[in-house]
Amino acid sequence: MAFMNRAISKRRDAPSSGKAIKGLPRISYYPPVVVTLLATLFVFFVVLALTVISYGNSISQWSKAGSGQDGGAAGTILFCGSVAIGGTIGSVYFLLAVIKGVRDFFTPVQFTRGTVADKRVIGGRVVGNWIGVTPEYMGTDLAAASAVTDEQAVASTDRAQIVQTRSGPAPRPPAQRRGGYLTPERISSTIVTESRSTGADGPRAVFRVESDSYEVLSPGEEVLVAHTRYLEHIFYVAHLRNGEWESFRNRTLI
Repeated sequence: MAFMNRAISKRRDAPSSGKAIKGLPRISYYPPVVVTLLATLFVFFVVLALTVISYGNSISQWSKAGSGQDGGAAGTILFCGSVAIGGTIGSVYFLLAVIKGVRDFFTPVQFTRGTVADKRVIGGRVVGNWIGVTPEYMGTDLAAASAVTDEQAVASTDRAQIVQTRSGPAPRPPAQRRGGYLTPERISSTIVTESRSTGADGPRAVFRVESDSYEVLSPGEEVLVAHTRYLEHIFYVAHLRNGEWESFRNRTLI
């Protein structure tokens, strides 16, 4: 009996995911902000240089075409002009990102506390996994953001860890029909894009999270997101389990 009690206790204390850690981790604020800012600056200068070169080629080809010299092809002018216009838009975008990164450098870490409103995958792995959070608190006070009431602790109980007290064998699941064809339910489940919502209206904050936390989080549960204010770089995502915070570190710097 003692061995069984220790095994049950160990199973209760174990996190719901191997990637999760108990409690709220300490944040190293400046390293990811600096890396993100430097990477954004590098991309900005590369795009800006390509844009200037494209404008120069367009003007040069246009001048040759106007003077009747060889080399002023209309296709070259059109291509260089298109690249220059796209580069201008990209340069403005990355310039705004650089400004946001500089502002983040002088802004403390932000905490957003609320419930998961929906989950969705936009563009697969390239774009990433996104969650919508209906915020109840947004600010810099960690104590206020992470406070847990008795009602919230009870609501966050992990039902999978409750020991069954009923005697007798567990009920058998209904038998599935075997056959060479998939049922319509199984066919539809393989093609439906995952997008779940609690149906709650109102403002929501949208965050891009990693797959570890995305697979564990469920719509309607309490979460706490630590992030920068302007670029919204996420340091960790935490959710309540048995009245305690369970966190997922963000390993992506950019």
